[in-house]
Amino acid sequence: MSGFDISTESLRSGGTRVEDLGDQLAGQLEMFAGTLQGYGAPWGTGTIGSLLGPSYLEVSQYVLDCLFIAADELARSGADLVEMGAAYEETEAGAQDSMTAMSTRLG
Repeated sequence: MSGFDISTESLRSGGTRVEDLGDQLAGQLEMFAGTLQGYGAPWGTGTIGSLLGPSYLEVSQYVLDCLFIAADELARSGADLVEMGAAYEETEAGAQDSMTAMSTRLG
């Protein structure tokens, strides 16, 4: 098949880097969430604060949840790439073994 060449080493190393980035993003998000919580409730307890506070907390938690899901998916995608590299190597080795065995039988 022309033009179809997969570098399994690049696939695995790239997958590892993507997985690490997902883990790093999750760590940064943890620190960011802690920083946000450290601010407390700066909007106060007045009328505007009582309206703004619950909305802010709900929206900020939703956004953080989405970002944590994205970080997890990024890490999982990296792990999938590593597995894909291993699967390609296994397939290639199996095909090579089959061709060698067939060549030996044919003489």
